[in-house]
Amino acid sequence: MRRTMLLLSTMALVLLVVGGVAASQQRQEEGSTPSSHSSTASDKSGGDVSIQSTTVKASFVSGTGANFLGVKVSNHGNLLSFESPQDQEEVFDGREGYALCSNSGGAVNGHDTGSLETGFGPPKFKQPNAGKFPLTITRKTTDGQLQLKQVWSKPDAKEKDVTLTMTLKNISSGPIPDVDLARSGDFDVGTSGQDQGAGTNDSVWQWDDLSRANSEMRFAAFSGRT
Repeated sequence: MRRTMLLLSTMALVLLVVGGVAASQQRQEEGSTPSSHSSTASDKSGGDVSIQSTTVKASFVSGTGANFLGVKVSNHGNLLSFESPQDQEEVFDGREGYALCSNSGGAVNGHDTGSLETGFGPPKFKQPNAGKFPLTITRKTTDGQLQLKQVWSKPDAKEKDVTLTMTLKNISSGPIPDVDLARSGDFDVGTSGQDQGAGTNDSVWQWDDLSRANSEMRFAAFSGRT
């Protein structure tokens, strides 16, 4: 069973996949090099829109078998792959990303959830080593209201996690009421198909409920008796 996890937050985000994806506030100077892999088009308001891309901008591999960890992030800041243990993919079809809303959800400033995207301009990067972590991706909404900066740290092979820091900035000429930053993903955890999820205002997590799987198997066996 696949579960889509969604979190809304105005300041920070925690998205857990197996070991986890964590976020906190952090500020860094952004790079100014535009993406060489993204093409652009014009939206109805005349702004530039970066076309949805599955181009891998940073990747990480460590270990083998049960100790394997593989992470891939796109040039738009989507988690394309989180593989651990080896051959166990946790992100379904690269459907992971982010969205920005304001005015209590009345205005969608931009979203990029991996398979669908609108409202964001082309990314700018800061990446000390090409193709590697750490990776900073900065994007502005095409309405000229908000700037989102993502800082993907080098994955931790021991903890089997990757830390993502997100910083949201008002770049308009006035206040923007009730801004929500959301992060969502379609994840498979483990191999049982008994994925369960829960969350708070600033975190979500997911696990395999093996006791439920065993109970359902026992019930099926009992129901099949004559």
